[in-house]
Amino acid sequence: MNNDPAGFKPSFKEISSYFQKEIDQVGRMLKYPFSNEILSSFENYQLFIRRINKDADPLKEILIASDDTRILSVESKSEYLWEVFTIAHIAACCELMKGTGIPRQELDAQSLSKVMQQFLSSLQFAPEKKLNSVANKLHYMDAIRTMHLLRALGLITKPTAEFHQLGLGAGDGYKDLFSLHKLPVIRSMQIDGKNTLVFDMLKENVSHIVLSDMDPHFSELYKKLNEQNELPVLAINKGTNDVLNKLKDLDIRKRNLVTSIRFDHRMIPDVVEFFKLLTPIVDDQCDLVMSMGAGNTPEEFEGRINLMKSLFDELNNAKLQPVLIKLHGSGTLLQQHKSLAFGNPWSSTYEILYCSLNKKQLIEKYA
Repeated sequence: MNNDPAGFKPSFKEISSYFQKEIDQVGRMLKYPFSNEILSSFENYQLFIRRINKDADPLKEILIASDDTRILSVESKSEYLWEVFTIAHIAACCELMKGTGIPRQELDAQSLSKVMQQFLSSLQFAPEKKLNSVANKLHYMDAIRTMHLLRALGLITKPTAEFHQLGLGAGDGYKDLFSLHKLPVIRSMQIDGKNTLVFDMLKENVSHIVLSDMDPHFSELYKKLNEQNELPVLAINKGTNDVLNKLKDLDIRKRNLVTSIRFDHRMIPDVVEFFKLLTPIVDDQCDLVMSMGAGNTPEEFEGRINLMKSLFDELNNAKLQPVLIKLHGSGTLLQQHKSLAFGNPWSSTYEILYCSLNKKQLIEKYA
C-alpha cells in the first residue's frame, strides 16, 4: 500500500536531508545521561515499557512537566519529558535503520551519519518506485514515534492484540494498520568480534480495525481490503460523519482505540457533533489519538492548529483530562511551523492529542 501517487513526492536530495535530520537528532540524544540505559532497554522493549509504567502515575508526571496544563511542549526543560521524547524517537528510528548494525563503541553522531549516508548514496540513481518506498519510511516512522511517545508516557497501556480500532482519515491504511503497532528492537550481537547493536522492527496486529477515508482514490484499495481474509479489516470509503453513523448500526465490537493520524481538519467541521456521533460506538474506556501535520498551505496549518485547540478545549469542558503534545515551539504560526523538533514539514507530526474517553462521561455530555 502506497501513499496517494498524486501527492507531493520529495526528491532524492530532499529525502536525504529528511533522513539526515532524523538521525542527527538521535546523535544529539546520545549525549543525554540517560541514553545508554534507554538503548540497552530496547533489547526487550515491552518489558522496558511495562517496567517504567508499573508504579508510575502518568497524569501526575504530565501535570508536573506541563505546569498543570496537560499541554506538553518540546520547549520544556523537564528531564522526564525528554527521556520520553528520547524513547519515542529512538523507537521511530528503528524503522529507518532496520537491519543496520553498528558496533556499540562506535555509536555516536558521526558513525550514525556515516551509515545513513552510505544507505542514501545507494539510492541516488534508484528508480522512482524505489525512492517513493524509501520516502514512505518517513511517514511510517512518524506514526511509530506518535504511538511510542504515548506508550512511554504511560497513557496507552493496552497490548496491541486487545485493540478494536477505528482509523479515521486513514488514507491507504498502512499507518493505522501497521506503523502504529510496530515494536522496536535493538539487539546486542557479537559480529566480527565486536559488540554490535542491530536495529529492527516487529509487527503486531490489532484484534480488528475499521479504516475510513472519503477520498475516492482509495475506493479500489478499500474494496480489496474488504475482500481479503488475512487482516481483520473493515474499510469504508466515506466521510467521518457518515462512517460514525454507519458504525452505530453495525454488529461489531465497540471501539477501544480511535485514531486519526495527521488528520485533515476539514474532516471534523463541528467538534461537538463529532463527539456526539462518536459516543455510541466506543467501549466503556477508549483511547483517542489524533495528530496533525503541517498541511500544504499556511491556511491548512492554521486550520489544523485551530482544530487541535477546539478538540482539547471540548474534552477539557467534558472533564475528560485530555493531553496535548506540541512537537514545535511557540510564537506566530510561521514561527511554530519553523520550530518543529523532529522530522520535517512533509512527513512529520506537529501536535498529538490524547484522551482516555470514559463512556459514562461521554453519554452525560453528548447523549
